[in-house]
Amino acid sequence: MLEDDAILDGDFERKAREAIRAAPAGWDCIHLSTNFKRSPFPVADLGSNHCLVRYMRLPVNSVAYVISLAGAQKLMAPRYRVRPFDVEFRLAWESGLEMLGTFPAIAQVNGLEGVRRLIHYQSVPYAWLYLSRLRPMIEADQLMGAQGRLLKEVARHLAVRMSYEDVVRVAQAKIAPARMQRIAQEELRVNGEPFSVHDFLKPGIEELCQLLPPFMARRILRLAERKGWLGRVYFGMEINSTSISGYLRFLMLAKLRPLRPHGHRFKQEQQQIDSWLALVREGARHSAGLALEIADCARLIKGYGDTHARGLANYRTIEDRVIRPALAGQIPAAQAADAVANARTAALLDPEGEGLARCLADIGGQTALRVAAE
Repeated sequence: MLEDDAILDGDFERKAREAIRAAPAGWDCIHLSTNFKRSPFPVADLGSNHCLVRYMRLPVNSVAYVISLAGAQKLMAPRYRVRPFDVEFRLAWESGLEMLGTFPAIAQVNGLEGVRRLIHYQSVPYAWLYLSRLRPMIEADQLMGAQGRLLKEVARHLAVRMSYEDVVRVAQAKIAPARMQRIAQEELRVNGEPFSVHDFLKPGIEELCQLLPPFMARRILRLAERKGWLGRVYFGMEINSTSISGYLRFLMLAKLRPLRPHGHRFKQEQQQIDSWLALVREGARHSAGLALEIADCARLIKGYGDTHARGLANYRTIEDRVIRPALAGQIPAAQAADAVANARTAALLDPEGEGLARCLADIGGQTALRVAAE
C-alpha cells in the first residue's frame, strides 16, 4: 500500500519483495517508511545494507507498507474507531498485528504537510516546485547514507522558506478567523461579547517594494539607499482589524497573492533558496554531518522586516566565513560540521551578531593554527 505522496528508493520493488520473502511465518504487516533514531532489532538481512527488523517503537504513518490478508482482516475488523488510520500502527497490539519493518526505510514521506502549506500559501504549481526541489535530495540522502534524515530536514525547512513572510501573508494572518477566535477565547476570554483588535504596523521601504516588479523595485531601493532611507524610514499605522474598513484593507492586501510570483521579493527568495539547496547537496558529497548542519542553517532566516534582515545577514556571514571555506577544504572535514553548528547556534542565541563575531574569530583562529602547523 502506497500513499500518492511517497518517494520510493531506486530499487524499492526488489527490497520490498526481499522483505516479504524474509518475513517469518505469521507476519501481518511490514512497514516500509519509518526511520527511528534508536536502532530496531534485526530479523533478516535484505542486502544493500538493509534489514528486516522488529521495532522498539512502532511507527505512526501509513505512507508505505505491505499487509497480509490476515493482517488486513485484523486491522479492518468491525469496532468503534476514534483515531486516524495511521495511528492504528502505533497501537498495533490492540489489533493483534504482528508488525515488522525495513531499516533503513525504503520509502520516504515527501513532505505532504509542506505541499498543503504551499498550496494554501500560493498555488498548486508552487507546491510542485517544492516537490521538484526535493527530488535531488533523495539522491543526496542515499549517497551519504543518511537514512532519510537529510530529506526530512530539507523538506521541513524548505516548506518554511518557500512560505516566507511577506505583506500578503501578514495580511492573511491578521484577518484569519482562527486568530480572532483565539484572541476572544484565550486572551480576552469573551463569549459572544463585542471586542476590537488593533494592529500596529511599521512597514519600511523594503516591505512596500515586495510586490513591485523587480525592475521598478530595484530603482526605488537604489534611490532609498542613496538617500539613507533604508532601515531608517518607516510608515507607522494603526488598523482596527475588527472594523469593516480595517478588515477590507487587510483583505485587499491578501487578495494580491496572484501578484507574488512576479514581485521583487519572490525573485530574491527563490534565488536564495536555490543557493542554499546547492550548498546542502555539495555538503552531502563531503559528509552527512556537514550537509545536515548546512540544511539546519535555514532556521536563521525567519520572520518579517528587521528580524528577517538580521537573520539573512547572519546566514550570509556564516555562508561566506564558514560554509564555503569548509566545502573548499579550508576547514578540516572532522571540524567542518561542528564549525557550522557552532556558528549557527551563536547567531540564534544572539541575533544582533556579537556572539557570532566571537565564534567566527575562534573558528578563524583554529584554522590559522592548523595552517601554521602544516
